[in-house]
Amino acid sequence: MQKQNKIFLSILIMVIGFVLNGLAWTVAMGPTLNTLALLLGLSFMFGGFIYLILSIKS
Repeated sequence: MQKQNKIFLSILIMVIGFVLNGLAWTVAMGPTLNTLALLLGLSFMFGGFIYLILSIKS
């Protein structure tokens, strides 16, 4: 995969994590889905950030 595509993919993963994290703070979904969205959102944001660093470095 090209370097530019890796950077784009990592930014996209971080944006998806940010959206999931934002959905986690809504009250309408219920506690189970809020917790799941929060954990997935945080892991996507951190994982995307780490992938961005690794893709820039290589």
